[in-house]
Amino acid sequence: MSLPQHGLSIVRQACGQALIEVLLMMPLLLFVVLAIIQLIGLSWAQQHLQLATMSAARAGSLAHGQQRVMERTLVGQMALLNSWQRLWSRQTATQWLQRQLALQTLHFQRAAELQRITPDRTQLETFKQWRYAPDQDRWLWEVPIDQLTARLALLQSTDADTQQRWLAARQLHIQVRWCLPLRVPVVNQLLAKLSLLSNVSGQSACRLAAESMAVPLMALTASAGFAMESGFREGIN
Repeated sequence: MSLPQHGLSIVRQACGQALIEVLLMMPLLLFVVLAIIQLIGLSWAQQHLQLATMSAARAGSLAHGQQRVMERTLVGQMALLNSWQRLWSRQTATQWLQRQLALQTLHFQRAAELQRITPDRTQLETFKQWRYAPDQDRWLWEVPIDQLTARLALLQSTDADTQQRWLAARQLHIQVRWCLPLRVPVVNQLLAKLSLLSNVSGQSACRLAAESMAVPLMALTASAGFAMESGFREGIN
């Protein structure tokens, strides 16, 4: 009887040791799983932000570069970032979208920025013309884009460099910084601290916003540009 009992004792000891090892590894495994979930969320948000930035730049190119039009387009696109939450929401699609629009509008005001890179001040001062805007019934400064062939021929005959600078002034280029809330517990605090140490662009501004919002934020950036389909107007933003 002693031999079977000894063997049973060895089996129990091995099982107990395996259980202890599993218990010791569980926190690490849980952390890895949470990290993967958070990184997948960051990747999805970055892609979504890039598409939203492209939509904002496109809208601006059609609306004389109006800042408010680009901001509204950006916020409208970012309202769909968490569209998967609609699956278990009891709200109607319209109610859910209106709520998301309100939330993202507030978030943009507190923790995001849309900056126009071009046309810059120098380009505006160089190429703007005093024009009448029928849609607003007033005169204003505008970087013209009409009569492209004639303008290119005229500029090329005078100065090839001026021609290239005018073509550059016709390009609307924007850059967006969006401070994304990190919702996955444990991992969010670590990622926020690592982003500060790695000097992620815009993270310092997100850190200040995080202090007032009481939630860790990660800075995401995106840029996009389109040729202006309407002359850029100054003083209507």
